Amino acid sequence: MSLTIFYHPDFLNHDTGNGHPEKSDRLTACISAINSVDFGNQLEWKYPHSATEEELRQVHTSEHIQSIKDICNSGGGYLEPDTPV
Repeated sequence: MSLTIFYHPDFLNHDTGNGHPEKSDRLTACISAINSVDFGNQLEWKYPHSATEEELRQVHTSEHIQSIKDICNSGGGYLEPDTPV
């Protein structure tokens, strides 16, 4: 059995604000821990691509996609209290 990890260094730029547990230090620690173990050929790293709108619509409603676009176009904000966009 193998494990594929989708990762890109840009993930470290995701800023969730002070006090939020989802932060770049946590991701850096996870990557470091993964790299410290010899998985042999059982681990595969892949760079993800930006999802197309068609791909997004497979898992999100058009309304949800539009609400995120609106938040982004207005300079950013929060989708939910713990979900900065």
